Amino acid sequence: MQQRRFVSLLAAYILGDDDRRAPAVPEGLPTGIESIAVENVRRLTEYQNADYARLYMSRLGRFVHRNGVDAPMLEAIARLLGDRMAYDDLIWHAQQVLSGPGTPAAAGLPAGGVVRPSLREIAGLLPESVAGSLLGALEVVGWTDVTLEIVLTGRTRRGRVAAYCLSLLRRLRPMSVRYGEEKALVERWLHMVDRSLTKQPEATREVIESAVLLRGHGDGYGRALRNWLLIINKLAKPVFDGDIVVPGLSADLARLRQIAATDRTGDAIRLEIAVIRERAARAAS
Repeated sequence: MQQRRFVSLLAAYILGDDDRRAPAVPEGLPTGIESIAVENVRRLTEYQNADYARLYMSRLGRFVHRNGVDAPMLEAIARLLGDRMAYDDLIWHAQQVLSGPGTPAAAGLPAGGVVRPSLREIAGLLPESVAGSLLGALEVVGWTDVTLEIVLTGRTRRGRVAAYCLSLLRRLRPMSVRYGEEKALVERWLHMVDRSLTKQPEATREVIESAVLLRGHGDGYGRALRNWLLIINKLAKPVFDGDIVVPGLSADLARLRQIAATDRTGDAIRLEIAVIRERAARAAS
């Protein structure tokens, strides 16, 4: 199945079958949401293609007119869903370098456009069938965390060539390891929002806003993802499953989100969750 998908994508790449026309946003969206949706449809069409933008609308549509979802909640979902689907990777930075003014800052890059991705991160941009073999070989020689220096800028020939080469991977992005991981994470986030609406509605806004943590790339993103998973797996999910009772979950999630923003090791998050769970256990006894 993966091989057939890879062949079809490769054929589309060669034949140029790649719709980059932004699809129309359905009518009837609540006031204030339409402009956010239009911008995200435009951005995601540039990021990937029209089908990807339509996936955004399909995901957002789950919460339009949903009981318990007020206008501020829907606005936050629309905004953060666009951010999550246009996740940071080297391909997107390269696309922005080529389509924008060419400055590193405009592409969300450090001054000079110098990035140092690990070989593991680079492998994550490749189709799973290729990345698996490559990562296996890198692990054998202990090179998975070796970094390469890449300059992405439209102001030098070297920077433009590097950006162009990386941008060629855009059409193959849906087959990449990173894409599969991000797709699962977006669905996990939306699922937790849905469960919060059912199990603890007053905490839903904080579950939505938890996606703010999932930004960046490389080691910084890895730390942010670890902290988000700790919050979801060790507190939110057990509450929604009925394993523990935390009446003040919304305030606890807000505090954990603040801690997570600066917690580089995950220790502070783990400690705070342990305190919350101990307090809940005492109240239940």
